[in-house]
Amino acid sequence: MAYRALFQETLEASMPTAIRESMNKAWVLGDEGFVEAITTSLKRRSAPMARGGDHRSLAYRERKL
Repeated sequence: MAYRALFQETLEASMPTAIRESMNKAWVLGDEGFVEAITTSLKRRSAPMARGGDHRSLAYRERKL
């Protein structure tokens, strides 16, 4: 019943692309809490880092840690 319930809702238009990219790049797909839990459990990055930004800014340096 739970499996069938998954297909009762329609996906957002961007979801198939997100699923495909996650599979092709071996990144975790889920909300922020889920990705953080997997990252902690595996002790490795589970999602790509944000790109760009001012490399001299405090926000960028803190994100790199």
